[in-house]
This record gives sequence, C-alpha cells and structure tokens, in this order.
Amino acid sequence: MTDNSPQPAGCDSSGGQASQNGTPARQDGGLRCRVEQLRRGIAAFTEGLGEYYYGPYRQALARAQRDEDDLFMLYVCGEALGIPNPASAYTMELYPIVLEEFHAWHTRMGMDRPPTDGIKCC
Repeated sequence: MTDNSPQPAGCDSSGGQASQNGTPARQDGGLRCRVEQLRRGIAAFTEGLGEYYYGPYRQALARAQRDEDDLFMLYVCGEALGIPNPASAYTMELYPIVLEEFHAWHTRMGMDRPPTDGIKCC
C-alpha cells in the first residue's frame, strides 16, 4: 500500500524518526511514526470498505429520496393543483420553503409551465 499523505513531524519515509544527523533513530519516536502510519492505513481501508458496500446502492437511495421529495412537494402544493388537502393549514406553513424547488419539480413531472397561475417560476 502506497501512502501519499505527509509524514508526521520528525518521521522519515521509512517510518523511523530522524535523528540529528539524518539517520533513522530506532526509539520511541519510531514506534509513534509506525502507529500513525497504521492509523492512516486503517482509515483508508475503512473508507474503501464503505465505498465497496454503499457504492452500488447510492443510485437507488438517491432515486428513493427524490421520489419522497416529489411526494412531499405534491402534498404541500396539492391544494394549488386542485387536490383536496385536509391538512392545508399545516402545509401552507411549508409553502415558502418548497417554493425554491418548485421549478425543478414541475419540469421533472413533465409540465412545461407551472400548473398554477399564482406561481411564476418560468
């Protein structure tokens, strides 16, 4: 394993601690450098494992998140689209928050222009 990260202060490239004349000193400092290299190696290995396990599911998770966001947008903006909403008093509080994403939502749903007259986003 080749590690391109910088060495800890006082460590040479072989893992030992450099002495005054430039030769590696085999003392407690060398052990400290090796522990630091081991820690960085374990961190890189853990990051690689995370990518290996979660990488294939990233697209499916992003699609599920987008579908939930679209459904939430439909709940909040449903009354403006003519869908009766029994909780409109509560969803109207969220209306200013979702207004920023309204243009991306209605184009993703296949609507060229906004379905309501009150919202001018295009």
